Order: sequence, then C-alpha cells, then structure tokens
Amino acid sequence: MDTSESLLIGNLTIEQKNILSALVEQFERYNKFTQAMDMDPASDTEETLELMKEFKRTKASE
Repeated sequence: MDTSESLLIGNLTIEQKNILSALVEQFERYNKFTQAMDMDPASDTEETLELMKEFKRTKASE
C-alpha cells in the first residue's frame, strides 16, 4: 500500500522548500522515536515541539 502524499510547492522559494524539507525530516525522526517508545506521535503538541528542538540540538552537535 502506498502511503506517500505530495504537496504542490512550485511557487515557493528555494529557501522555503529547504525549510519544508528539514521540517519533514524532523517529523519523520520524531515519529520514529515515538514509535520506538510506543507513544502516540500526535499526543501533545507542546511535547512534540520540545522533542523536535531536542532533535535539532542533537543533530547540530553531530
């Protein structure tokens, strides 16, 4: 089953496309983390944002 989806981003700048790409990557990493921890990825928006910030800090230190 194909679960991929697409967005029309032709009218965005390269910088905006890069931001969206980075955001999608962070969501994917977060979802993998929550699945590994047996958590609901949509459980808490504030918690999601905090974990994404932590992922960003971790990625920057790699």
